[in-house]
Formats: sequence, C-alpha cells, structure tokens
Amino acid sequence: MVDAISLVPELEEFILNEHTPFKVVNPNNLPSKTQAAMDEFMTGKSVPHAVYIYSHDYRLFRHLVISGKITIK
Repeated sequence: MVDAISLVPELEEFILNEHTPFKVVNPNNLPSKTQAAMDEFMTGKSVPHAVYIYSHDYRLFRHLVISGKITIK
C-alpha cells in the first residue's frame, strides 16, 4: 500500500504574476492517479491558469487525502 503523504507531496508555492491574487503551485509532477483525483476535486473551482492551481486548493486537497476523506485509487 502506498503512503498517502507520498501521493500528495508538498509543492512549492509561487506568485504567478501581479494579477493573480493568491500563490499557486504546479501539480504537473504529481503521480497520474493523484492528478486524476485532484482534477475531480477541482471541478467547479476557479483556476488562474491552465496548468497551475491556487496553493490553498492544493493544501485542502492534500489535507483531505492525508486525512482519508479522499482516496486515491
């Protein structure tokens, strides 16, 4: 069994540009199963860019995975 924390590592936050109100993360290097679960989680949420997501959304997703509320299959 895979450790949940390894599926959702901490990602480096950065400021995308002066027009983006919150910091973002780049989830592209996450495992494919994690990306699929995150895509489902992000449905209906605002994203600042086609690749990057707001870091607060990723932190919530990460917390839900680690706490077992989201299962990555």
